[in-house]
Amino acid sequence: MIRLTPIVPGEMQPVIFIDGQIREGFVGGECAEGRGFPQWGMKIFAGDKVHWFRGDLNRYGERHSLCGRVYAVDRQIHLPGNYPRCKACEKALAVQKKHGIREE
Repeated sequence: MIRLTPIVPGEMQPVIFIDGQIREGFVGGECAEGRGFPQWGMKIFAGDKVHWFRGDLNRYGERHSLCGRVYAVDRQIHLPGNYPRCKACEKALAVQKKHGIREE
């Protein structure tokens, strides 16, 4: 699989697949394996949105999204690719940045 354009979150992009066909769609990354959290990530079995996952784990070894709607163990969280981002997570990040909790 070869990406033909830079990844832009929320926008479909053309990709050349192994069979030589060009198809357009959303493309995600490989399993995050717990690296680099907090960060944007996508629960592999939960829909078509990317959420901001926190850095801390709960007592069951799961990470929760900032919006609180999604949680998963590290092996089920994949890198975001160009899937649309969760608006609630974006708003929560903006509030944190406004109040100096997070600098990005």
